[in-house]
Amino acid sequence: MIYNNYSFNSALIMLFIDFLVFFLLGLYMDKVIPSAFGQRMNPCFLCMPSYYSCCKKDRRRGQVNVGGNSEGLIDKEEGDAFELA
Repeated sequence: MIYNNYSFNSALIMLFIDFLVFFLLGLYMDKVIPSAFGQRMNPCFLCMPSYYSCCKKDRRRGQVNVGGNSEGLIDKEEGDAFELA
């Protein structure tokens, strides 16, 4: 059924797109706006490489994985690079 060149299907599609936009905006605002729980992130955190898994800390030994491979691990406490056997 079309009313003024506007169908029910187009209304549902627009509602779904609005839901996605506001859902993603809510997730972003949850990270950026300070609250009583958690830590506030920089508003540009999505543009920083440290947010993604290539530069995350290796939780097993307190090491930082540099470059995404396990050959060049840096011990965070000593600052020395070493090779894994």
